Amino acid sequence: MKETDAVLTKRAHELAKRSYALIVRESDGEFEITFPELRGCRTSGKTLEEALGNVQEAKEAWMGGTLICGGSVPEPRDDLDYSGRFVVRCSRSLHRSLSETAALEGVSLNQFIVQALSEKVGSEQTRKLYQKALEDLKAMTSRAEVASY
Repeated sequence: MKETDAVLTKRAHELAKRSYALIVRESDGEFEITFPELRGCRTSGKTLEEALGNVQEAKEAWMGGTLICGGSVPEPRDDLDYSGRFVVRCSRSLHRSLSETAALEGVSLNQFIVQALSEKVGSEQTRKLYQKALEDLKAMTSRAEVASY
């Protein structure tokens, strides 16, 4: 027996309550949110709050359309999917350089690479926060200059 669109829409509403990973991107003053597990599902807003406020509706619409078309909604991934281990292939010369640098630092190659990755990710996140703060400050300064005229 085929489920009716109303039943599938209700099911989509319930499924959309589950927590899915999301990615937020800011570009040209607009915030876009996508969901890695829900290919093609996206929403946006002029502010981050507006975009986040649209998340539930976007997930429901995507899931409803998927179910009505006969597709299946993937399960949300959780942190259990990540073992903390992955394999990286690199050139012999890079491997040598990394190993030599780790030895100079007095740590294992694994420890050195984890530290280097952590520093890179942390510095990139910090750069983005500073960039956003600078843009906000410029916008406030610009509004203050207009208001003073």
